[in-house]
Amino acid sequence: GAVLIVVALPAAWYFFPRKPYDVGVQLARSGKRVEALAVWEKACDGGDVDSCARAAILRVSHGEVDAGRALLQKAKATNPKHVWVLLLEGSFLELDGKPADAKVLYEEAERLHPTSGLPATSLAKLALAANDLPEAERCAERALAAEPSLGSAHAMRGRVLVATSSLDEAVSSYLEAVELDGMGAVDWVLLADVMEKFDAKKIDILVC
Repeated sequence: GAVLIVVALPAAWYFFPRKPYDVGVQLARSGKRVEALAVWEKACDGGDVDSCARAAILRVSHGEVDAGRALLQKAKATNPKHVWVLLLEGSFLELDGKPADAKVLYEEAERLHPTSGLPATSLAKLALAANDLPEAERCAERALAAEPSLGSAHAMRGRVLVATSSLDEAVSSYLEAVELDGMGAVDWVLLADVMEKFDAKKIDILVC
């Protein structure tokens, strides 16, 4: 993000230029997803794997799965073992009905990137889908241990807590996730509904 320089400089010098990826994040968080996508896809063409990943996720969320796969291939050509490349490959395998193959990639990502909580978060999601709650709990805890400031890890812990009927703790986890990730207004509405009704289906929508 932007870095403030606290010295007597002209106003135009107060901030360092931001990376395109960060610009896209700010646009997306302010609801300007079309503009964010344009920024990320341009950066992806320049070899920015993180931007490729965010663009691919956005494309898939709009139902444009083939476009998402194409962005993944661009990222893979740049860095095939990048954490986001492995996770996206796993996600597409899940979409193709191959959770066992996805698990292999998530485990590889966790092994290669021990300071990222994302792989264990993905493993927790797989365990939940298989109704293996003890494993889901272990994976969620590993995700938080690896990266305590990762909003999606707190959100996943919330999903696990809902599945184990620990509803008050689940709400706390979701609030932490929202605070860390700065989710948009729709997510706030969903969270309020979850807090009122403890509706697990709406919780799934929140963290998908």
